[in-house]
Amino acid sequence: MAVDGVPRWYHFRQVPGFPLYVSVALGKQEYQEVGLRTNRLDWLLATLGSLLLLGFAAIFSWDRSLIQQQHQQLAQSHKQMTLALDSGGLALWSWDWVTGQMEVDKRSRAMLGFLPGEQQLDGNLFAELLHPDDRPMLAERLRPVLKGEVPRLLLEHRLRHKDGHWVDLMVRGQVVARDAAGRVLRMTGTVVDRSEQKRLELAVQQSQALLQDLTDQVPAELFQFRVDADG
Repeated sequence: MAVDGVPRWYHFRQVPGFPLYVSVALGKQEYQEVGLRTNRLDWLLATLGSLLLLGFAAIFSWDRSLIQQQHQQLAQSHKQMTLALDSGGLALWSWDWVTGQMEVDKRSRAMLGFLPGEQQLDGNLFAELLHPDDRPMLAERLRPVLKGEVPRLLLEHRLRHKDGHWVDLMVRGQVVARDAAGRVLRMTGTVVDRSEQKRLELAVQQSQALLQDLTDQVPAELFQFRVDADG
């Protein structure tokens, strides 16, 4: 307590290089104000840290929710695409022109009688399975697509089934990747088995041809006549 009767808190510190001591005295009110300011700073720092932690937690939770939502949307889109492919009898294919490897789904393999993973498909095998009569047409249709003159490929060709018979296929595709020089890197598309439809079309043509033959063999002329309403 000082001589004026006011209690004070003293802090002594020696000045380096000097035989002196420096003391600083604060009154009780001033000392409490310093402590209060210090406590406020600690409180502000603690509050700020808590807010930052809550913010990071909220962002992390939002990111997880967004990722889960995107995964759900992707799964839903994949399901819808699968249903669309199933309903249309479509299969998917992708051709890497750099390696020559072809990626096809199970539907494409089933069209040719192959089980999943049974046979590695590539350009050489495709050329081997392609019907000889369809090779010129395939080259003619494919050339402008590779050059970028035509945006999409559309053609029908035949591939040899694992059992030996020919499968009629409708193929659609397009170039999805090129290098800086414009060379094709990858093509993707769909394929549908038209063998049954081809058989039906052939049956109709044969029936029409047979009917025409029978008509040609009729010796008498065929007349068209109209029956009046009064008889």
